[in-house]
Amino acid sequence: MRGFKNVTYYLRRILAFDAQLSYALGRWSRRSHVRKVARLLSHSADSWVWLIGFLGVGLLDPARRCSAWIGWGIVFSLAVFIYVLKILIRRQRPRPESGWIYLLTDGHSFPSGHAARVMLLVVLSIPIGQPVLVLGLVLWAVLVALSRLVLGVHFVSDVLVGMILGGGWGGVALTLYPGMHSICKAWGF
Repeated sequence: MRGFKNVTYYLRRILAFDAQLSYALGRWSRRSHVRKVARLLSHSADSWVWLIGFLGVGLLDPARRCSAWIGWGIVFSLAVFIYVLKILIRRQRPRPESGWIYLLTDGHSFPSGHAARVMLLVVLSIPIGQPVLVLGLVLWAVLVALSRLVLGVHFVSDVLVGMILGGGWGGVALTLYPGMHSICKAWGF
């Protein structure tokens, strides 16, 4: 029983530190120019932006149609996975008043879907073989993750776990991509 109490004690300490760090980063949002940039960065990683982007490429570029549909499916399936986790875990956002739109659509914070999505896109970009692209996406991913903290809609642990899940999802997607591409081509996309 003593071991369980120790684990509980340390878990509470970690969560308290997580909250302190998250609230400290959220203080940056008091500056209006920082808040505007954070919102822009944050919205650049919204699911609907990437779903519409992949859909547009799939409709407009026949040569990339198959890859675009696969990309759409990967982003959509990650969004569903993250949403299910949020419903199961039900962790409230640190400062929900700063992200009122999220209260209407998603009042829970753990894990961060935005952080997961940006890491997914970083991992998916690696096989393209363009180091400048990958480094640019890594920088964007870090800035998006920070924007979620500055806006006060996530705790640090939400963002870190989201990034780990998104990176893992991307790794699985890359492993399955050849098979998905073969199926897509067989269906005539």
